Amino acid sequence: MMNDLHRIQSFLLQSNPYYVVRDMNQLFNSPSFRNVVTNLGYTIHVADDPIAIRLAYETFRLSNQKGTFLLVISQDFSSVPFDILKSSLQVTITWGLLFPHLNESALQQFNSEELLQLLDAHAYMPKTMQSYEESMIYLFNKLYDIDLKRYFSHPYEFYAYVASCYESRGGFPAQFKTFLKEAHSLSPLWTSHQELFESQIKLRKLLNQQFMNDVTQYDMLQRENSSFYEVTFPGLSFYLRPEIMDQLTKLPVENKKRYPVEIQSLLVEQSKQTADMIPLVELPVSNYQSFTLNDWKTYGKQIGQTRASYLLNDLSLPVETVENIRTANSQFEDWLVSSFESLRSLPSVPSPKLSHQIPHFLSKSSADKIALIVMDGMSFTMWEVIKPTLLKKGWSFEEHSVFSWVPTLTNVSRQAIFSGKEPRAFADSFSTTNKEAQLWKSFWIEDGYQQNEIFYQRGLGIEEYTTESILSLRSPYARVYGCVIDVIDRFMHSAIQGLVSVFRETQLWLQGGYLLSLLQDLHQSGYEIYLTADHGHIEATGTGRINEGILANTKGQRVRNYDTMLIRERTHVEHSSSIEWNSSGLPPTIYPLLASGHSAFVTKNERVVTHGGIHIEEVIVPFVQLIRE
Repeated sequence: MMNDLHRIQSFLLQSNPYYVVRDMNQLFNSPSFRNVVTNLGYTIHVADDPIAIRLAYETFRLSNQKGTFLLVISQDFSSVPFDILKSSLQVTITWGLLFPHLNESALQQFNSEELLQLLDAHAYMPKTMQSYEESMIYLFNKLYDIDLKRYFSHPYEFYAYVASCYESRGGFPAQFKTFLKEAHSLSPLWTSHQELFESQIKLRKLLNQQFMNDVTQYDMLQRENSSFYEVTFPGLSFYLRPEIMDQLTKLPVENKKRYPVEIQSLLVEQSKQTADMIPLVELPVSNYQSFTLNDWKTYGKQIGQTRASYLLNDLSLPVETVENIRTANSQFEDWLVSSFESLRSLPSVPSPKLSHQIPHFLSKSSADKIALIVMDGMSFTMWEVIKPTLLKKGWSFEEHSVFSWVPTLTNVSRQAIFSGKEPRAFADSFSTTNKEAQLWKSFWIEDGYQQNEIFYQRGLGIEEYTTESILSLRSPYARVYGCVIDVIDRFMHSAIQGLVSVFRETQLWLQGGYLLSLLQDLHQSGYEIYLTADHGHIEATGTGRINEGILANTKGQRVRNYDTMLIRERTHVEHSSSIEWNSSGLPPTIYPLLASGHSAFVTKNERVVTHGGIHIEEVIVPFVQLIRE
């Protein structure tokens, strides 16, 4: 990086206290670039308005501040007052000036946040002038670790490399696909398989088809030569690579033992599949643009049923279903942005629509005792995983869907549940959950209950269950009990293998019997029992961290909360795929910026299981009454 810092200093020698810098490529719009230059001792002010320019200049001039003042403009120098130009030096700065051996048109295909990574790679910069194509090949290598010069001895090697790119980086940048259409010097494997870079789903479809073809070929060779059974068909060993295995759906066959032992884990016997499998639930494809509130509530549940049926059968979700969910979610995000405010005016009966309405719904019950269990982070998928265990023990359910408050953070939606109020009503505790007990008791006291009849607990589910650990079961006066079981949320934030990890950890936890024991004790004590979640979760891929120091007061993986709209707007410009979320139900000083789709504000291409945004699997969660005769 030092070479690049010296290059920046060579343009701004600090021989004059005032510089007017014409920023042709909006380098200074990047907080990271501004930080680099500020750390060199420069005072920066970005402005194009003549009044703002004058104010910034005079303020610095009269402050007797040491150092060099950089007035950064994006327009022509003629926009700067003449006397300021006369007392300053003028410099035009571009990425091409910083990296003179790279083609300027190629540099313009990447944004500032991407090109800033080159500051760390300057020691390996080309020493001679590169053409456009050479520059693009270099940039994809340095910025995305995509080696377009790599030699592949077989198409399978190429497929494995593409799969590893998806696994490590989550995908290919948009400009990569455009470049392939115009490149001339690349291996035909790159240019003839452009569909593979559009979506990982396309790669999965190709690999699953190829796997089926190779298994069929193995069958043919085995029939032609019985001794071949002892020889591992070379093509099948390819599918044992971890990056390839992750892309495959188990292939149904009549008898797994007819195939090499190494690949039997990739196969499922049809007879066993029919006899032992839980029926697979297929997700319907619909006209999502016409969906109403009830349609989305139903669809959110259907996603959970589909995902759970495949998880319970140890199968990967079909690529078509994954694409279906992505398409539907894109429509859902648009619908929620325009419709969320109207949800706030809907009644809490016959079922709650938003999470803060849940206590209001419960208060209308005629039951003498009411218990609400909040499963922190439980999506509809995890509820469908939990259901079979409860069904086997004689429980039945009255199921509904409810919308979490946005942002779908624990401190927002869980507080809304226990307070019975919109987030603007608990602005003083917006960023914490430490006042949940007080908010829960306040709601029920206002509803006519006595304080000694109301109980609240959180952090349940980790320790071994005992009746004595449940506060409401120790008091003869208890009538209202609210509690938080946060094991799923813990599993989620420590998931190593994505949603599969959350599923397996949840199954192991269920086997421990904590939930069944709690439900049994509450039932025997006469409680009417309800179960819900504060938010769901998704598996997301990082698009890069947002580095803005103290400007964001909440820094989640899927949401950043800002104190002012102006700061949020500036960050949104730099991260155009993000969503500016507005709701008058939030405190007036909270301006959320949400990650869209399956993206997250974490290290580029890092895969995480997380929440905070408005994905349908984060927002729509179960609200269930558990019944036992």
